[in-house]
Amino acid sequence: MKIKLRGLKAGEHHFEATEPVDLFELDPTIFIQPLHSDVSIDVQGKNYYIDIVTRTVTRLECDRCLVLFERAYEVKTMLIYTEDPTLDPYYTQEDVYFLPASQDTADVTDDVRQNVLLNLPMKRLCSELCKGLCSECGVNLNYEQCACIHEVIDPRWEELSKLLKKKTNVKNG
Repeated sequence: MKIKLRGLKAGEHHFEATEPVDLFELDPTIFIQPLHSDVSIDVQGKNYYIDIVTRTVTRLECDRCLVLFERAYEVKTMLIYTEDPTLDPYYTQEDVYFLPASQDTADVTDDVRQNVLLNLPMKRLCSELCKGLCSECGVNLNYEQCACIHEVIDPRWEELSKLLKKKTNVKNG
């Protein structure tokens, strides 16, 4: 996504853009709708403060129950382009790009792509209340209960449990 910066007058400017997923080299099986971006540019002197809010819909597999689910997805990208190489050191170099006199556009495609990928959830859940799959029979516990008996034994007492089983077998045998 390229944004023409030179020629913008001082003040705020807003526009929208809808771009296909493949422009950002994103997986179309995960990002199932084009990326819609609301772009806000604040021009102050030789500095261009760019805020981009990107929205799409994702299709992910739940890490607990393995069901595919769709969810609205939104990520914000903030960038600064400047013609002044001595911009306030408060900003990190990762956020600030120098705009040489020979260039009048900013290509923000890679910045948006990285933000979209980095903000995907690490744990992908269809719901915070997802119960997952039964570890014994594989039934999806969100839709049905299984007949498995889940005996949880504290590993610290496991050896004692074995001794009790031996003692019971000796009495019965």
